[in-house]
Amino acid sequence: MILALYWMILRAIILIWKVRPPWIFVTVNMLTPKMGPGEIVPLLVTLSYDEAASYMETDSLFFNLPIPGEIQLWAEGYVLDHYRPLKRRNVSARLAERVRG
Repeated sequence: MILALYWMILRAIILIWKVRPPWIFVTVNMLTPKMGPGEIVPLLVTLSYDEAASYMETDSLFFNLPIPGEIQLWAEGYVLDHYRPLKRRNVSARLAERVRG
């Protein structure tokens, strides 16, 4: 299984990590005829709550687990290297432009 981060979800990860400790989300399928008893197969391992939530409505089992330290360090490094906050635009200046315009 490959865990990859994409810049598109950085803002969501940062917002979630500000309100609670980091978690990793795992969605799994239960036993199939070819598998042994009690075996589960991971379908998705993600840091994105939004991505994991899309699987919550299915028959798949869903776990949120404390993020392993090495994955957290890797993710934090990625965030620090790639995240750039959106510039806030001055609302008053935009309103003034509309009034003048």
